[in-house]
Amino acid sequence: MERTVLYKLENVDILKFITEVTEINTVSYKTDLKFDIDILKRECEIKDGIRNFLWMSRKHGTYCLPDEKVYVKGSSAYSIWQYYNSDTDGVLAYYIFIKGKKNAKIYADVYELAYEKHKKHVDTISDYAPQTTNFFSDFSIDKERTANKIGRKPTKFEDYIKRLRKRCIHKKR
Repeated sequence: MERTVLYKLENVDILKFITEVTEINTVSYKTDLKFDIDILKRECEIKDGIRNFLWMSRKHGTYCLPDEKVYVKGSSAYSIWQYYNSDTDGVLAYYIFIKGKKNAKIYADVYELAYEKHKKHVDTISDYAPQTTNFFSDFSIDKERTANKIGRKPTKFEDYIKRLRKRCIHKKR
């Protein structure tokens, strides 16, 4: 498999992160972010809630999808993830691995994905039946250890946001 991970950020305040990325990259339908934040907060409150998500920011909105549902052909999560064919340059995609909550902040490791490559990979390995496939299934079952081996050298939140602002995909008019 070609490398689909670009940057890795560790122990990031995920709500702050997705808010910043949305502000930089999303021009309209920024209110989608509220739904994404609600999903992440809700799942963090549930003892056995979902901890793995795929999140995207595009010119016209955002999506937060449960990782394992993206790999089920025919699911709405799969269809959403696969939908953006014509404007892949405008899509910023991320894998979010929630680690925990502290002082009302949700902390996660974040992996920037090469959306087009990842989308093709998802299509290749997906099936019509639910399965145990997820982002880490390509690497190993041990998420924590594997997470440290994939992607580039970990990047600091502030450095990543500065880099993202410089390459701002959707220039404001």
